[in-house]
Amino acid sequence: MKQAIREHEFDARSRKAPGSALRSADERIRQRWLAENHGAIDAYNREVERYGCFGDSLRRF
Repeated sequence: MKQAIREHEFDARSRKAPGSALRSADERIRQRWLAENHGAIDAYNREVERYGCFGDSLRRF
């Protein structure tokens, strides 16, 4: 019985580790994308502030 518990514990840990590694990799990719696109995002936000969003004149709310 103790062997089965140890195998289950090991299996649970080994499944958990790749998920956390993937989340870490996803976060690094997200941060890199934001850094690479920061200028474009700022430029778009300035355009929206100046001219409004597409379709603003069509909204009824």
